Amino acid sequence: MDRETKNILSILGIAVVLLYLFRPRKQGSVKGFLSGKEKVSKPMTEQSEDTKFENAVVSIKAFRSAINNGEPEGELDKLNRITLKDYGIKVFKCKKSGKLVARDTKGQDIAKEE
Repeated sequence: MDRETKNILSILGIAVVLLYLFRPRKQGSVKGFLSGKEKVSKPMTEQSEDTKFENAVVSIKAFRSAINNGEPEGELDKLNRITLKDYGIKVFKCKKSGKLVARDTKGQDIAKEE
């Protein structure tokens, strides 16, 4: 091999090594899982009673609107998961009266539909 070919191959080798070192990392890689580095979501802070009530009323209105629009049960469950994740509130339908009730994660009633 002549000198020019050796220079080209060495530069190409260095470039490959640099690209390997500075490549973007995958979020859910096995290495990250095995090393114990996991992403942890922020803990929910305690909300005031007024904020909980307002969020419960908004959740009940959204759930009632979805029911009135004829959304299937799967979409209602998805809406419940979203409100549970965002506000810590889940909406249930009362079997006796058929009205909606909003409860927090502890199972306490926050707001009821009138």
